[in-house]
Amino acid sequence: MNLLQKTVVFRNLIDTELEQIFVDHKYKLIFNNKLENQDDSDNWVFKRIYKGKSVIEISSEDWRDYIEYFDVLVNDKKVFCVNILDFQNLEEAFEFLKTRILQII
Repeated sequence: MNLLQKTVVFRNLIDTELEQIFVDHKYKLIFNNKLENQDDSDNWVFKRIYKGKSVIEISSEDWRDYIEYFDVLVNDKKVFCVNILDFQNLEEAFEFLKTRILQII
């Protein structure tokens, strides 16, 4: 699997499995770049924003380069970054992300 394919799979894990965790903890998805005008290249960057007791953003910095990095911001402050290439597989990367998100919410 190449980097682009890995990134797509990881994004899908965020959209499905992580989404349910947010819902279970009374967070609501308030921004999803996939729903924005895709003619605007600013909307090509992966970004999901959830609002509950705090605002949590998960995003990639760039849609062309560095697609393996996923930043997590809480109330507009970067708290950590997940580089999916730092893990043996995507399941480990997602477990790390999920565990850290659960600590935050």
